Amino acid sequence: MAFNGSRYDIQEFLVCQTVDKTALNDLLAKAEEIVTEKGLDFTSTGLEGDLFQAVVYAHALSGSPLATIEEVTEAAAALEAAIQALENATTPSTSYAITVEDSGNGTVTPSRTRATRGLTVTLTVKPDEGYKLDTITVTDKNGDELNLTDKGNGKYTFAMPASAVTVEASFTKDDTPVDTGLPFTDVKADDWFFEAVK
Repeated sequence: MAFNGSRYDIQEFLVCQTVDKTALNDLLAKAEEIVTEKGLDFTSTGLEGDLFQAVVYAHALSGSPLATIEEVTEAAAALEAAIQALENATTPSTSYAITVEDSGNGTVTPSRTRATRGLTVTLTVKPDEGYKLDTITVTDKNGDELNLTDKGNGKYTFAMPASAVTVEASFTKDDTPVDTGLPFTDVKADDWFFEAVK
């Protein structure tokens, strides 16, 4: 460029924006561990393929001095979403044991022997002949008693907590008088003198 008879050279300088990549690099380190562990590559498909592609893009931005704040933020969000999606898909739901303590004079049968948290479990109570249910409790691993709902007909329900549970029941003699159609409450239908007094 000439000015007043003199020539000047104009140089252009590229100003790089300083971008904090800490969050991106932390996620990238975690994602790369998953990629190595699962042996993911460009042929991976589905959620695994999504994660691998997110890693490739994030890795390119991590080493680039030209990456913008918007690009780094977007790449970190995509990487985090890919990691979470894969973890949710591969982590099985944890189920917990349901143990019924032995009790004489009756039985308690759970609808399942294991259950995941929040699942409704039904307990079916069946006293032996001549007995009735006295008490029934369900406690978690810490000994805390759970709420039971009496559904009638010997069925009780509870919501499974995030721990194993223990079911305990006790039965007592059923002294409820049997209706024999007689005015005598102490006469049973199988008494030898039933026919004589009815």
